[in-house]
Amino acid sequence: MKLYIYFFIFPLIFYSQAKVEMGKIDYTMYLNFSQNIEYNATLFFDIENSIFKYKVKGTGQYENETNVNEVTSIMIDTITSEVILNKTKNQLFSSYKKTDNKKLSYVYEKIPILKWELLSDQRYFKNLKCFLAKTHFRGRTYYAWYVPSIPVSFGPWKLNGLPGLIIEAYDETKQVLFYFKNLKIPFEINFDTAKNKLNNIEQISLKTFLNQENDSNEKSIIQNIKSKMPRGIDVKVEIKKTGIELNYDDINTKY
Repeated sequence: MKLYIYFFIFPLIFYSQAKVEMGKIDYTMYLNFSQNIEYNATLFFDIENSIFKYKVKGTGQYENETNVNEVTSIMIDTITSEVILNKTKNQLFSSYKKTDNKKLSYVYEKIPILKWELLSDQRYFKNLKCFLAKTHFRGRTYYAWYVPSIPVSFGPWKLNGLPGLIIEAYDETKQVLFYFKNLKIPFEINFDTAKNKLNNIEQISLKTFLNQENDSNEKSIIQNIKSKMPRGIDVKVEIKKTGIELNYDDINTKY
């Protein structure tokens, strides 16, 4: 009599791989424009979705004394901001607060297609073997360290499209930086909760948002300055573009 022994291992292997595909990575994020601002940031991801959350560290109030008669005061909103990507629908959502009524809304666009140049540089972050890549996106040149052994194409903020998770990234001027802190795989997160949240909040296309925001910012700044000065003073405002995105040359005319 022959004895047959069967080992059913395939379902277990499939389950383990699925678990590895879901995780989270923590970053320390810096935006160094007129003042170096530190943020706590986290990216949650699976194969098709990512949610990047960041919040300013501390009170969000900074002052920079340029000379005896001039002090620049910067107030950073202390709410948690989000960037949500859904590859299945080719959608990216960025949260923002309206300048007129401070209401939370989301700006939507297609997921940007970044043309990465894969470089030969290698580096280890803890036990993760990473490779360097370079791209140009909305006025900045970015360098990113990615790990091919974690085959998801997401990264911090809107950076995406590499053959592996982005562990660390920065622009060449060092005004925008995402430093690696730690990684946890597996990490369970319900992406349906974020999708349901989007359905209940106002959404606006990026093109419409940019047109409205430019007009609103200029009027708001002029009114604010006039309120602090004697009547009859004429105020002219020149807005210099700053922030992570310096231009939007890649945006299509239709969404």
